[in-house]
Amino acid sequence: IFNQLVDQVRRLDPAPVFFANLGDFAGPGTMDRHEHYLRFVEPLGVPNLCALGNHDVDDERGRQSFDRLHGPSNFHFKYGNTRFVVLRSVPGIVGDIEIPTDGPLAGLGPREDDLVFLADALERATESNRVVLMHMPPYLGGHFAPHAEWGFTQREDEFLEILRTHNVKLVCSAHGLAFDTVVHDGIRFVMSGGG
Repeated sequence: IFNQLVDQVRRLDPAPVFFANLGDFAGPGTMDRHEHYLRFVEPLGVPNLCALGNHDVDDERGRQSFDRLHGPSNFHFKYGNTRFVVLRSVPGIVGDIEIPTDGPLAGLGPREDDLVFLADALERATESNRVVLMHMPPYLGGHFAPHAEWGFTQREDEFLEILRTHNVKLVCSAHGLAFDTVVHDGIRFVMSGGG
């Protein structure tokens, strides 16, 4: 299925500017699996941008493999009048991230330094459009029920305030095994079916 998707994207005319994968594409995160993914997307002929997913780093060396082959897990770039921010937002233990201890719906999501990065990138953005790409979406009042654990609760209020303050209108995520879109506080949140 993924090969067919890559082939469909490759044949688009005009070609897309880039291809973004929002995580969980190289589970369990071994170097071999990350390299395998890169061979799959090589025919695209456009930049391949990767957000860090929790299953991309299940392996004890998964984070090092991700960093080596895909680069930093937080970065931003401009295309035309749009600023894109790719933000680390994953549940569970990843590198130095600790599992929260305050309940089953406390998916970790972005760390404090991730939110600092996001706020700084958006503060400096001069583009009229701002888009955030990430793996795990916010909880959004339990929007993903009966799978409310698909959304993070820790630092959710701070995250949403940064989006509102900097006029972000679109957040794209994955993580949950569903295709979904919802508008929350004037911001469109899209879930793209897992990875």
